[in-house]
Amino acid sequence: MKKILATITAFPMFLFICAPSNAANDVYFPTNDTDWEASSPNETGWDPALLEEALKLAEERQSSGILILENGKILAEQYWEQPEASARYQNALIKLDSKNRPVEDVASVQKSITAILVGMAQARDFLTLGDSVSSHIGSGWSNASPAQESAITIRHLLTMTSGLTSGLSFEVKPGKKWLYNTPAYHLLMPVVIAATGKTRDEITHEWLTKPLGMTNSFWVLRNSASSDSAFGFATTTRDLARVGLMLQAGGIWKDDVIFGDEDFLQDMLNPSQDLNPSYGFLWWLNGQNFSLGFSSEAARSNGSIIPEAPADLVAMQGAQDRKLYLVPSLNLLITRLGANGSANDIPFNNAFWEALLKAKKAIKNTHASFDSDSGVLTIPTLNIDKRSFYVEMTLVNSKTLDFVLSTSSIQPKISDPHAAVFSLENNTLSIPIVNTISNAYRVDLLLTKDTPPTFRVVATQTLG
Repeated sequence: MKKILATITAFPMFLFICAPSNAANDVYFPTNDTDWEASSPNETGWDPALLEEALKLAEERQSSGILILENGKILAEQYWEQPEASARYQNALIKLDSKNRPVEDVASVQKSITAILVGMAQARDFLTLGDSVSSHIGSGWSNASPAQESAITIRHLLTMTSGLTSGLSFEVKPGKKWLYNTPAYHLLMPVVIAATGKTRDEITHEWLTKPLGMTNSFWVLRNSASSDSAFGFATTTRDLARVGLMLQAGGIWKDDVIFGDEDFLQDMLNPSQDLNPSYGFLWWLNGQNFSLGFSSEAARSNGSIIPEAPADLVAMQGAQDRKLYLVPSLNLLITRLGANGSANDIPFNNAFWEALLKAKKAIKNTHASFDSDSGVLTIPTLNIDKRSFYVEMTLVNSKTLDFVLSTSSIQPKISDPHAAVFSLENNTLSIPIVNTISNAYRVDLLLTKDTPPTFRVVATQTLG
């Protein structure tokens, strides 16, 4: 037997969105809430008992509802009453839908929804991200001078780099400081409203909730003393998941293009600036070197925001642990509503992902397949250190077993000029796989048949 060695290297930035035509074909879209298809945990590589333990943890940590989708189909879904939850949660519980599922004001999850609406407005030529905020809503919207205001663009509000304090006073030039600034964020919808001439409800209904079939999602007027945060976005786990499915499909819902600006989607779900690489356009990004927090002090934390989760996770996050998680490498989409899920000084994010990934079975002794017509060698899905991916290589010289990387599950359509050459001297094949998020992986394959080349995965290892 000859041993083949494939080495997969990684970079912290990745392409989240697949090519729309391919991505949409891989995603299941529900027609309505009554016939949403489900998948069996056993058949899709999950341990049912450990999955139930993850759901039990979610219940114990004051979740009112959690929905876990794999490839768009329901892997798990559960709801709980929270009669002992805080008054803050009770105020955010707007109503129950026809199936007694909670409809909640999802707090800052609305920021990620707003980012999508801003992108849609740009795609419809109502605005550009480089526009001055003042060009749409006039001057006097902050406590800065008109000249200082005019330098602040829509992009600065999307990236939390306006340079304003939380009191909307001038602090530094735009782009020079990252600050989680909710009052500044709340100027974005007035900008879109002014640019389009439509109301907040019209924009959201026409562009997002109606096309996606989100029947229980709408803006609500809060009992707030501050006009800056007067509006909340109310939704359910299932409605929110529809937004995630649309993004997972590259902006497509079934056969309809809902959001055709692929560049904006890429920018939204990747680091938007260097000051806080864990932040895109009002989305949180895992797998980066450090992050700045929610508070006005913006304390720095080294490493990923959720070390227990896959590095390619992106998230909507709101107060009281309202969540939407997207994990491309696992084809997972998870939504969570409820009250504060922290317990014993362990945040919900960390506890839940540790429990959930215990339920994902590792795949071992996987066979790789070679298609002689296309010359493509496919290493099927592997689960390495809680991250799943596959690799495809194209044979360019059958005599010397020269391969070039074709694609991976993390970054489709990789253009890589370097061929991977099989060495008869040391029986190894070194393959430069790019962009598998935060780690380098080594995959050991045995050559079990020379013609056509047939390989078997026998071991995997995370490199340092």
